[in-house]
Amino acid sequence: MSQEYDRLRGLLVQFPEFQKDFQDYDSSEQILLEAVSKSHFVADRSYLERKFPSTPGRSFMSEEHTFVFMTPFPEHGHVFLPLLSVDLDFSASAVRPTVAIHALHFGLAKDNPTSIRCFAYRYDTPNRTVGDHDYFHVQFSWGHVKGRVGQYVDKWISKEDPAIPVDATDRVELFLSAVMALRNRKTGRREYIDEWTQAGLPLRLLLGRMALERWKPQGPAQGGPA
Repeated sequence: MSQEYDRLRGLLVQFPEFQKDFQDYDSSEQILLEAVSKSHFVADRSYLERKFPSTPGRSFMSEEHTFVFMTPFPEHGHVFLPLLSVDLDFSASAVRPTVAIHALHFGLAKDNPTSIRCFAYRYDTPNRTVGDHDYFHVQFSWGHVKGRVGQYVDKWISKEDPAIPVDATDRVELFLSAVMALRNRKTGRREYIDEWTQAGLPLRLLLGRMALERWKPQGPAQGGPA
């Protein structure tokens, strides 16, 4: 399990460095950043290195409401700002290591700076002690710990179901699935892969077992059907 923790830590601590600098945000992105950062703290590399030391243990970013602010992007007259927070429990007291990845997807209409909304969801490892979500899955959340509803999250959303199966067989793949799901036109999946590979992490090995790499339709260039 120490290798799994080491890989998760290596992926996570470098992740803020791949994102757009706040000083480069345009006016709409700055409005969204200002509103979101009032209640969500920013995780930089130094924070993550302290939060997740080299010795495996229990480290929950969600308890401090701290997130990696990912690169914002525009679409259909809106601007979106994804946030990512990770909780790891690799402590000796854990029955088995657990990972929870909290994703918050903030957005606003460019012509209405007061229209901020948030779509929140959480990636989880299998849970065999509570409920029947005993598989790697992603489900809606309320965007806040301790059962409270986040300021910009719609209160009608169920945080129990659906619990959608995720392309993962271990905790590293769960994290990669969450990151790949948040790719956008400004920062594509391939760019993250290249950045982590250049940093010395074995991304090709880690992705090789995942369906997102294996289940690709063959085109004419690969000798498949036209």
